[in-house]
Amino acid sequence: MRAWLSGLMLRNPLTNVPRGVLPAWLMMWLAFFLFLYVSMVAGMATADDPIIVSDAYWRAVRFTLGLAAWTQALGKWQIALVWGAASLAIGFFLKIMVDVAGDVVRYVQATPKNIAVRQAIRENGVRLLEMLMGIDEHGKAGPAEYDRIIVVGHSLGTIVGYDILTQAFGRHHMRVNPDLLLTASQDRREQMEQLIRDALAPDSPPLCVKAFQTLQDACRAELTMHGNPWIVSDFITLGSPLTHSDFLLARDRAALETAKQKRILPTCPPTLEYDGTTRLLHFTFRLRNIAGSGSGSGSGSGSGSGTNGDAPRVPHHAALFAYTKWTNIYSPLRLMLIGDIVSGPLRGLLGLPKKGGPPVCGIRDIAVLPGAGDTKADRKWRFLTHLKYWDMKTALTGTAGIIPYHIRVLRDALGFDRKS
Repeated sequence: MRAWLSGLMLRNPLTNVPRGVLPAWLMMWLAFFLFLYVSMVAGMATADDPIIVSDAYWRAVRFTLGLAAWTQALGKWQIALVWGAASLAIGFFLKIMVDVAGDVVRYVQATPKNIAVRQAIRENGVRLLEMLMGIDEHGKAGPAEYDRIIVVGHSLGTIVGYDILTQAFGRHHMRVNPDLLLTASQDRREQMEQLIRDALAPDSPPLCVKAFQTLQDACRAELTMHGNPWIVSDFITLGSPLTHSDFLLARDRAALETAKQKRILPTCPPTLEYDGTTRLLHFTFRLRNIAGSGSGSGSGSGSGSGTNGDAPRVPHHAALFAYTKWTNIYSPLRLMLIGDIVSGPLRGLLGLPKKGGPPVCGIRDIAVLPGAGDTKADRKWRFLTHLKYWDMKTALTGTAGIIPYHIRVLRDALGFDRKS
């Protein structure tokens, strides 16, 4: 409880609490102080000291209860019972909020008590991905049994999945076959980098997420042709608290932007860095230790050897979302109880900042429960939807054969019918 309050609640509401979280943040503080107040009232109701329990004090208590007529007839013990029941209800509310939000805060906070556990979770997840990609416990890569891997997370699981993918890609981003890298084309990588450069240009139109995700599939196929084992095609987040990244993963919005720029937190599209040789921005860098990659001249075709930008390139450690599509399914929040207070869109937080325009983001944000479904049941308001993203009964209309919109969205994101 203490760690949760210090990590989540002790923040400057003007600078360190996102606008979407502020109403709930204020309600939590109100509930907390009300809990302390009613606990004090319930305790003092049994006191016999007339100095402590005065008529003026009980008049104040009755005023706090709303000056309802029936309260005038209540005795001190009866008032104490009312406040005692209220304190239990408030305490239960606080416990629920701690259980829901506290696990996220406990995970993201780097404290001595949870560092080892958090790293063990990540390491187990990375090892599972490596096994599915055909990498044995000694780090030797072999043929994978699967064409692609889909990582799906809900709530805190989305942050865990984000961490696992970050660590796994950072461990294997340079794993390539030198012979294949020297001879194979890198055209798709060049197209992806140019697409991102164009989207970052001033006055350019917004990035087309559909085109971006299609190119991500092509880039992943090209990367595996160079001998890299990365076959994670999709990252799907449901009810993700990553929408509050500037609240949970960083001190504030400025600190979040710094972490993205330093490639501590991967973005979608990946962060670009300036290459003095090509005089362009890239999410890849040239491998200088491959025979033939540092000599000769080239035309900038992206394959073969040379020093003029056509040397073989590999992605930097935080470029995983050039190869893995990200679909974020969330439930819009209204009035704190309608929808999902935990989730929200990610486009404004985990994309790339653009000078003079909105962030460039390749994450596909989809609103459900309520959403843009084609039935009235899909579009109606819903209470507390955080655990309903996979519930078949949530939006059924009674018509046989009608599949709820949020289930169709999830199935489409999984894309089991896709071969790539």
